Amino acid sequence: MDNEAVLRKIEEINQSRSWSMYKLSKESGIPQSTLSSLFGRRANISLPKLFRICEAFGLKMSDFFALLEKDSEAGASCSNDYEIMEMIQKAATLSEHDKRLLRTIIIVMEQLEKEQLEKES
Repeated sequence: MDNEAVLRKIEEINQSRSWSMYKLSKESGIPQSTLSSLFGRRANISLPKLFRICEAFGLKMSDFFALLEKDSEAGASCSNDYEIMEMIQKAATLSEHDKRLLRTIIIVMEQLEKEQLEKES
């Protein structure tokens, strides 16, 4: 496990949520001083701490590592990946009726984007 990549991904997710270290500390139950030390010194993160941070973000560790792997394959950070995964997780909790509504919204948005691209051509 590349510790630096793990810390960068945690920071990226934290920023995408507009969370401070204080908020991450409260949500994960890890003392703020521990997080500050971990990120300030770029110390090795333990799996139990990573698990607690993933829980705070609402991610399974396997999802977290999948994001890391995708970044590694892409050769760069993909900042929207977490947001997309978060939207999918939230969509999965919707009622069937709301899922159909969401699908309809996405289809309409795609059609509008297609029309806009055709106008620009």
